[in-house]
Amino acid sequence: MKFSNTLIGLALLLCLNGFAQKCTISVTVNNFKNNNGTCWVSLYKTANGFPKDTSKAVKTQKVTIVDNKVHVDFLNLPTGEYAVAAYHDENADGKLNENFMGKPKEGTGVSKNAFHSFSAPGFDDNKFILENNEKVNIEIKLRY
Repeated sequence: MKFSNTLIGLALLLCLNGFAQKCTISVTVNNFKNNNGTCWVSLYKTANGFPKDTSKAVKTQKVTIVDNKVHVDFLNLPTGEYAVAAYHDENADGKLNENFMGKPKEGTGVSKNAFHSFSAPGFDDNKFILENNEKVNIEIKLRY
């Protein structure tokens, strides 16, 4: 009897999971100075790692640049706060290259295009909220 109750509970949980609210973030990155290399687009749920540490991102996609722009969809996301960061990996070495002061040598962009003058863009300035079954369109303009 206990096994059948567990089985029924598991089946009910799986069914309810199918009705969970899932969201999409559709990102377009433009203003590339050329089509060299690739673009890395990362999705963050917290300030931890934003905007440079892709290992701390919820999801990251490496995308080929065509006609100086890229498009990425992040699908089946739960509701909540998010921010997006992108960079042009112009030399295709898999990292954001910086000068000796930590300023990027390659193009960078963030979800609300909110940059600071003398520091990296902040998560709080670039976050947005996804709500039930919502699709959010983000346009990021790279800065060099």
